[in-house]
Amino acid sequence: MSYRDFTWSKTEKNIARKAYDLALQREMDAIQSEVINRAAALKKPADVWALHDYLTLNRTVGLENEFL
Repeated sequence: MSYRDFTWSKTEKNIARKAYDLALQREMDAIQSEVINRAAALKKPADVWALHDYLTLNRTVGLENEFL
């Protein structure tokens, strides 16, 4: 049986949505915490670009591939 042939019940869809939303929120919380820590540690202008790179990497490699 292929996953394409699988039919989700309404209950299963609700459970899956809640699990997805929780995982996404945890990931966003972890990123936010890391950004706050990195922003507090900024010492020179180049550090801003390192923070930018971190955010870009998490958006393009992490969040968009895992959640969106």
